[in-house]
Amino acid sequence: KIPILDWGKRKGQVKVAESNREVVSSRLKQEQMDFNQDIFLLVEHYNNQARQLRIAREADEIAQKRYATSVESFMIGKINTLDLNDAQVSKDNARAKYISEMHLYWYYLYQIRSVALYDFINGANLDAEFERLVRE
Repeated sequence: KIPILDWGKRKGQVKVAESNREVVSSRLKQEQMDFNQDIFLLVEHYNNQARQLRIAREADEIAQKRYATSVESFMIGKINTLDLNDAQVSKDNARAKYISEMHLYWYYLYQIRSVALYDFINGANLDAEFERLVRE
């Protein structure tokens, strides 16, 4: 049976379907914008972290040299144990800060890799060999 008159029921269904399509389209556009913004922020964090890592490396090198100089000064009696201890604490803190900054640097790099599915170091796409993984 084909109804001759449906009192606009199909027209209403078409309008609902068009409205749903617009909602989905808007949602997809918003998700794309969010994704782009997330990538932008990740790259910004990575670039900032690269600068922080350079600064931490320089601070670590300076603290290592200061400690070596302090040990020599202590050996000839120019500084006391408190000054030597202060140099050692500064050296240890600088090394811990450097390691922490290095951790964040690699964290951001691997976050970008996982989002982009690209290995920037080796210049290759990242993809899983699902068939091989399933067989193993």
